Amino acid sequence: SWKNTNVTVNLSASDGSGSGSARTHFTSDGSTPTDTSPIGTAVLLSTEGVYTVKYFSVDNVMNVETVRTAGTQVRIDKTPPSAVTLDPLPSVIRNGQVLTGSGADALSGVASITYLYCAGSSCTPSTSIGSSTTAPTYPFTWNSQPSDGVYQVLARVADAAGNTLSSAKRTVTIDNTAPNTTITAAPANPTNQTSASFSFTSTEGGSTFECRLDGGPWSSCTTPRSYSGLAEGSHTFDVRATDPIGNTDA
Repeated sequence: SWKNTNVTVNLSASDGSGSGSARTHFTSDGSTPTDTSPIGTAVLLSTEGVYTVKYFSVDNVMNVETVRTAGTQVRIDKTPPSAVTLDPLPSVIRNGQVLTGSGADALSGVASITYLYCAGSSCTPSTSIGSSTTAPTYPFTWNSQPSDGVYQVLARVADAAGNTLSSAKRTVTIDNTAPNTTITAAPANPTNQTSASFSFTSTEGGSTFECRLDGGPWSSCTTPRSYSGLAEGSHTFDVRATDPIGNTDA
């Protein structure tokens, strides 16, 4: 896997009951080592890049080992990603809001994007919302949101080596509270009239309304809502409001 720190590859030579190891030659660029290659049993890799270590040892009577190749490539990336963006969000959101973003990393590549938030207008997001590894938009659905209010949200991209870069913040207002509908005017009860008119309001401006009579289907309505030709007997009027973000009164 990719690393964002220096890596040391340790080599250990064994000559059994022979004359013993005299020296070990190595290369780290994938080329075949020779007796003029660097000598040592600790290969320090500190520069970014992809390394293939090859090596051989020589014993004290000049028997030369066949060149061997380390079974694992070493990959080092110490540079943070070059770009990250949190895609625009509505000014008001609720549970089920999908967060998306993008990132770029030239060496190890983008591994994931994590979304974070904090409460307030000038805070630094540090609480994780969730992460996505699904390129290219890295979507994550924000459910189980905190209480209604103003929040800051950002995206943090991580490359395959674990280096990160955070996006600019975006300010959103969370609203998961349904409006409350009040019937402000209704016929006398009982009445000898076969028509009825109901007036109503919502606690949230910009709400739309649905009405129904006697448990029938809901239909869009405005205040006042009037009915005529009602039969004798008991009738039930229901009205509910839906606020601009989509929360609906019970």
